Amino acid sequence: MRKSTLVGLILAMCFFSFYFLVLDPLVGDNREVAFVAYAGIWFSSSFISRKLEGRYAFLDKRMDAQSSVWLSIGVFAFFFLLIGVLT
Repeated sequence: MRKSTLVGLILAMCFFSFYFLVLDPLVGDNREVAFVAYAGIWFSSSFISRKLEGRYAFLDKRMDAQSSVWLSIGVFAFFFLLIGVLT
């Protein structure tokens, strides 16, 4: 896994945490607005991660397999616990 992929994963998790903690309770039953917000977050997250790839040399370096697996598990666990605690 490249470091830019890890940064993109962290950004996506931050965006989706914002969606589930802030936007989803605000829109309530209005599913059209919720879908547009979710799609906007998804496309902005993928756009930012694509722009980061290849732009900075230190983000193109690869991590070893074991570290990338543990970091990915840690990122997912952190954000799922954050959403669980704050809801």
